[in-house]
This record gives sequence, structure tokens and C-alpha cells, in this order.
Amino acid sequence: MADEVLAPYIKNDQVQYVIKHYDKPREMLLYGTLANLFFDYNEPERIYEIMKNLCKKQSEWSEI
Repeated sequence: MADEVLAPYIKNDQVQYVIKHYDKPREMLLYGTLANLFFDYNEPERIYEIMKNLCKKQSEWSEI
């Protein structure tokens, strides 16, 4: 992942890793869109970890 490759550069303040989440109006992505409403962007490190976890489990975002 980019965060792993860029980690030393981020640590040395040579680059900044910015993620901009794009809300795509597709039914299958609704859970991700709804999650965005509750993110506290004053805690970017926490949000990044939540987003990584959500992306890993995206295949589980379906109605039963």
C-alpha cells in the first residue's frame, strides 16, 4: 500500500499523504457514503485507520 511505501518520507516530512474520499452514488457503496457522514476529520489518523478497515471489508457490505 502507498502508506507503507511512503512511510519513511512521511516521517521525515518530505511528503504528505492525503486521502480524499469520493462519494460515488452507487447503491452498493451506500454504506461507505453513510460512514462519511460520521467521520470526525479533526482526527485524521483515526479516520485513516477506519477507512482502511472499511476498504478491507468492502466485500461484506451487502444486504442479507
